[in-house]
Amino acid sequence: MTINMTRVKICGIRDYEELRIAVRYADAVGFVTEYPIDVPWNISREKAKELISKTPPFIYTVVVTSGEVEKIVEIAETTKPDGLQLHGQESLEDVRYIKENVSTKVIKAIQIDVKSGKAYEKSPVEVALLYERAGVDAILLDSKTEMPAGTGKTFNWEIARKVKEVINVPLILAGGLNSKNVRKAIEIVNPFAVDVISGVETEGKKDERKVREFVKAVKMVVW
Repeated sequence: MTINMTRVKICGIRDYEELRIAVRYADAVGFVTEYPIDVPWNISREKAKELISKTPPFIYTVVVTSGEVEKIVEIAETTKPDGLQLHGQESLEDVRYIKENVSTKVIKAIQIDVKSGKAYEKSPVEVALLYERAGVDAILLDSKTEMPAGTGKTFNWEIARKVKEVINVPLILAGGLNSKNVRKAIEIVNPFAVDVISGVETEGKKDERKVREFVKAVKMVVW
């Protein structure tokens, strides 16, 4: 049996049932916590703390948030995740401040415009290198549309491959991934991990069959 070592994060966990499904198959789980834009997966810091406390050992926990840096630090202190994913317009100064004031690993999401292929009107490679120099522990590349996350849209994976070639921190690939396209994405990018949210949902809820098929496609495992 061949096992691919690419890690899998199931994001947007909202309740214990979704957590139960995710931890059965994935390496990491994500909790969208007090995100400043209205998204379907938003939960309070208290709920995130509760779910993190129920996550079994050896499953990596990630809080996904954005907003004022002081609020981000408070959320990290309250929830105590393994990783803190900054999924907004955080400046380099914001990232440095957060890094200095939290005890968890910091992941910076960079949103790639699906039409232009740019990140904040700049080259994604340039942006990724700047955030790496600011001290982040990993870079996540996501697609940008009218939705800030869970877009269901892919971006040009050749861009992600170029970023992967120049940075020295792990690259996490997100944006429109599902069980049908994730193998191709891995072949092109060879990321440290892949991140999925809407691609494993049915009618807005985590679907165990879709989660299983997604992880199976990533790991190339037959259960």
